[in-house]
Amino acid sequence: MPEAINIEVTQALTPVTVNITTGIPGMGVPQGGTTGQLLAKASNPDNDTEWVDPAAGGGGGVTDHGALSGLSDDDHPQYLNNVRGDARYPQILHTHDDRYYTEAETDTLLSGKAAATHSHAIADVTGLQSALDGKQPSGSYAAATHSHAISDVTGLQTALDGKAPSSHTHTASQITDFAAAVSANTDVAGNTSARHSHSNKSILDSIQEALTTLLKSAYDSAVTWISTNGTNLVNHLSNTSNPHTVTKSQVGLGNADNTSDANKPISNATQTALNAKQATLTTTHSAQSGTVAMPSAATWYTGTSISLTAGTYLISGQINVSVASGSAVPEGRITDGTTVYSSNMGQPPAVGSRHMPISLAPVPVVLSGSATLSIQGYLNTINATINGSTPSGQANVTYITAVKIA
Repeated sequence: MPEAINIEVTQALTPVTVNITTGIPGMGVPQGGTTGQLLAKASNPDNDTEWVDPAAGGGGGVTDHGALSGLSDDDHPQYLNNVRGDARYPQILHTHDDRYYTEAETDTLLSGKAAATHSHAIADVTGLQSALDGKQPSGSYAAATHSHAISDVTGLQTALDGKAPSSHTHTASQITDFAAAVSANTDVAGNTSARHSHSNKSILDSIQEALTTLLKSAYDSAVTWISTNGTNLVNHLSNTSNPHTVTKSQVGLGNADNTSDANKPISNATQTALNAKQATLTTTHSAQSGTVAMPSAATWYTGTSISLTAGTYLISGQINVSVASGSAVPEGRITDGTTVYSSNMGQPPAVGSRHMPISLAPVPVVLSGSATLSIQGYLNTINATINGSTPSGQANVTYITAVKIA
């Protein structure tokens, strides 16, 4: 009978039990032997073995690592054990302080954040629509960089006409208190004719006479020139047809466009704002005016219809179904004959002449080409009608509406 031997391996972190079962002797392994003996060859032929005692001096020895030269009791620091495990490594089950988040907490926090790259509709930005509504309509903006002619600025020419040229002079009489300032200046006053005299007055008189003659000659020449050329000068000054062919660049107006404000293009900022606005929506609506008989049960009957071109629509509607007698649960749907885009059931039961409005919720529909969409009614048990109005006179109770959004 085999015998189980339990061997505990203590070098690992967790004790491991290995079961070794002894059996009958194998080839080359003799029976017998005692604890501590070794298996050795008895002769050269195969399988000739025997149990022998180990050579003297082998085995035994020191089992305490700290007793060996150069080693300590803990000579394997690369291995984790229960003693140093807490100090060198975190425990498998441990907690973090409030500086850290768990994966679940991180996911919760991130789920409430927007993507790094995202956009907003105008309605998502508080006050943006009101701000845009208060802006100048398109077509009334000047370019971001523009200029104006003098005549474009009200009152500018009149203001300029009241100014002196950039280079000009003044007479003494045009300067307030000039004479008093000169008289009060000792350097000037000390050199005036009133405060000194010349021993030879005749010299001064001759100089004065010469200057007077020169001034009179210059004055006469100026009068003669003005008399001869004055008309031409006046005509030239009053000529507004640009007699010197001055260009707009020469007067600092190189970027000016000769267009009215009404014809100037809108700015880039205005165009960007306009591009973000919703395009004008196109709505197609059809209401049923009369009634459509539903003579057979469990059959779909068509009420009003609309014809649409390719595009993206928001489709909705309502159908009013009434029964002549009995009770039933009416149904309604919007379809193009192949695809059902919206459907709903009425409130049960519809009992004798009762009108049952069935709302068909708005749904987005993408049409790749032209299509006709119809509203249909259905009863599974009794005959009925699709109505355009109610007995109380309420009209348009059966209709289909399509709003084109792209």
